[in-house]
Amino acid sequence: MIARGIQGIERPEVSDQYATEKAAARSYLELLDEAALAPAEKLEAYKNKLAEGRELFADNPAVQAILEMKRVAKLGEFSDPALRRDETKK
Repeated sequence: MIARGIQGIERPEVSDQYATEKAAARSYLELLDEAALAPAEKLEAYKNKLAEGRELFADNPAVQAILEMKRVAKLGEFSDPALRRDETKK
């Protein structure tokens, strides 16, 4: 295969961006698992790291929303005010 042999592309079936984003999402979810087990005094630092981790997906709001919902399920709060439900509309 030209891509693998001549061009030196390790995984020609996926783009570099895809592989990068997949690895970043996996890292985010692993960090989220760590944060869920962290003592309260370290939680704020984890929240900051998690916010930084979502920045890679700035052009993909669906992925950002999924990661945010995973975070809410683990940590119990929204970090993005745009994703909070407006409780006054009920």
